[in-house]
Amino acid sequence: MKYTIEEILDHPKLSDNYKFELIKEELNLPSDTLSDDEVYNLVNFEFKKWRANNLNSSNVRRVMYNDESKEMFIQFQDKSIYTYMNVAFDLFMKIANGDATCITTGENKYGKWYIGKTPSNGAAVHKWLIKTGVAYKKGGNLQ
Repeated sequence: MKYTIEEILDHPKLSDNYKFELIKEELNLPSDTLSDDEVYNLVNFEFKKWRANNLNSSNVRRVMYNDESKEMFIQFQDKSIYTYMNVAFDLFMKIANGDATCITTGENKYGKWYIGKTPSNGAAVHKWLIKTGVAYKKGGNLQ
């Protein structure tokens, strides 16, 4: 039986060492290119269906992304959830990494922000989603 890389990572009967070798072979990586930990992190990052990041942000609590549907879910600190549709993976990464600079100053019980602060998840949401008009709907599920 042939396995996808996702199935290899999730297969309970395969040892980690065997998984790493299969993955290296699948990705055509020479064995000395990456350490086992690097391969594991790469494959976990590249081939997951769902990705989630809890953020240390004064405005954004959590982001999730579904590789198959290209939907991104954002939970803000007020616990509201928004679902953004047709989001490219690199856009999800910009939000998760806070790839923007604050243009306002403020404070709430979750933290402070100021003009010029970077990285900023809240500023990234504004810059990459709101200002560019990415389609969204209120609500969603982070389960």
